[in-house]
Amino acid sequence: MGAETTETTTGFVAYRHDPASVAGLARLADQACDGVARLLEVSVRVTQVAARFTPALDSAAVREVQSTFSYVLTSNSSGFAQPGASLIPLDGESLFPRALRDADDEVRTLWVALTDVVSHPIAKARCADIVFILRLAKNNRDSAEKAARAYLAAVGGDLCRREQSLGLLRAWTLARSVGSTVLEAEVAAALLVMARDVVTRADDPYAAVPLLEALTAPGRKGQVLPTSAQANILLDRALATYTEPKVIAEVAALIRRRSADDPVRADHPAGSRLQPCLPKRISSLSR
Repeated sequence: MGAETTETTTGFVAYRHDPASVAGLARLADQACDGVARLLEVSVRVTQVAARFTPALDSAAVREVQSTFSYVLTSNSSGFAQPGASLIPLDGESLFPRALRDADDEVRTLWVALTDVVSHPIAKARCADIVFILRLAKNNRDSAEKAARAYLAAVGGDLCRREQSLGLLRAWTLARSVGSTVLEAEVAAALLVMARDVVTRADDPYAAVPLLEALTAPGRKGQVLPTSAQANILLDRALATYTEPKVIAEVAALIRRRSADDPVRADHPAGSRLQPCLPKRISSLSR
């Protein structure tokens, strides 16, 4: 059976990398990223944009570009040792998109090639991030920094605040993972600006809280980060700003975790914001 008719386990024709197609696929990715408010919109737009290309793009290649933007950026849960954000699924059973580690060499080659050609910050961040995660480049630090800077470049664009917040959180994770202290400080400054703006506007708390968790996290060897003092002030402001019980509980719990050396602040975050009307399980955290 020829390469062009080889099928995957899902019944689709398998992708075979063609260097000559990379420029067209990069344009496809860039155009699909333009103007989106949420990252998953890109995967939907890929097929719509591809339909306008003349001559038509290879269907297997289009499907792989669509899959590239079907991975989900998510903030780490409280069970993680450090706050941050991850791109999933990395491994395990997943039909579409396939787990990143299950991608074959043909698709991996495409990701590497696209990283050097795409221009839209969303596309560049996604491709460079995948190349970093799978260690596909000779210089993994360079891939991490390229992805982090692309996430930074996407701030202030069309993405909604929560998506921009996740991108910054991922940039912070990438910078820390390769020990890039200069880039980490640059990202932390952007985290603080966004967190302050979101809280001041009483905007999406799920954009603000993960940022504040990162900004108040212990630094290397338990050092206090330069952003901690300002972020702690924002935490107290957030507790006084948002009214949803679940958000209040998360912020109050975060304040307590970050106040091990300040029993008064841990027991009474923001003075009197933790009221008896909150669920008993929240109030019990101060005992």
